[in-house]
Amino acid sequence: MKIAVLTTDTTHHQLFCQELHKFHPISRVIFGTEKLPQKFDTSHPIHDRQSALEAPFVDRDISEYIPTEKIPYATLEQFTRSFDAGKPNIIFVYGARKIPADVCHNYNLVNFHGGDSQKYRGKDALWWSIYHDDWDALKVTCHFVAPKLDTGNILYQDRVPIGSEMKLFEMRKAVVDVCLSQAKRLIMYSRRQAFSKYFARMPLSSPQMCEGRYYSSMPPQLITICAEKFERYTGKL
Repeated sequence: MKIAVLTTDTTHHQLFCQELHKFHPISRVIFGTEKLPQKFDTSHPIHDRQSALEAPFVDRDISEYIPTEKIPYATLEQFTRSFDAGKPNIIFVYGARKIPADVCHNYNLVNFHGGDSQKYRGKDALWWSIYHDDWDALKVTCHFVAPKLDTGNILYQDRVPIGSEMKLFEMRKAVVDVCLSQAKRLIMYSRRQAFSKYFARMPLSSPQMCEGRYYSSMPPQLITICAEKFERYTGKL
């Protein structure tokens, strides 16, 4: 069984690929390039703190031992050519932009959405959950990719482990661990099943009961508010 990953070249995505490769060989990693244009500056010190926490867990750049490729999201032909060349049974999508409908229909794409997709779709969903004091929505949703963002059939949905005195910048590493657990469960399941192009129709997945509200990137001033809310919440655990 061949596994591919479509993601972006960040510390936590490198960590995900590294650890998944130890469990089951990844045949190819495709880094999508070109960031979405933002209407405002989204930079915040928390981003550097997240990467600094994760960096010691990354042994070395995954391109040294996994075939990698960088492709602009706009070039659909390059994506499909890369997928077809490796003939992966599953393509894990983690932190990538919206996938074109043609690609969704032709491949087994499984996305990891940091958040409860039935409440919060799009960017920074976990932070938006915190902003709205919706602590029950601190979950990772593993679902099939559909043409409409974060609406595909759900495979797994698990809570992000939140510990006492935990800081907001530490949560992303916890999310990686949940994504890895979900990926491993799906791989183990697929090893026991006849994996076909109709995998998305199998009873293992279930339709989303409702469509979550779409959110874009969180402004930095709201990130600061979320960090303060999160620390007050974890301080009481």
